[in-house]
Amino acid sequence: MPFRGPSPAELDRVVEQVLPLIIDDPNNPLSRPVGLTFAQIEQMSSRIGQRLAARLTEQALDRHSDATHAATPEVACPKCAILNRLTRKKRRVTTAAGEIEYHEPASHCVDCRRDFFSGP
Repeated sequence: MPFRGPSPAELDRVVEQVLPLIIDDPNNPLSRPVGLTFAQIEQMSSRIGQRLAARLTEQALDRHSDATHAATPEVACPKCAILNRLTRKKRRVTTAAGEIEYHEPASHCVDCRRDFFSGP
């Protein structure tokens, strides 16, 4: 079954929960927008949204990686099928929201002398 993301109503519920935390933060220039132009408000909103999207992606990938690592601490080599310990390899990944850090589940087969990855 193909992936079907959240509906617009589901997304709106998430945004409504998060928005007060962002807009009411005294360190956020948008909490006191008096004196800002429409363009400045739009640019700042976009920058906050991009950074939020990048951090959300990082955290969701970390949770996915944690679940993968907990469920299968060892994985079979795709070439020889010998079980190998699952570790994490730090990677920088460029996404639509910007560059993120991903701790990808990875293994190394000593017999085959190859690395392989079991992440999303």
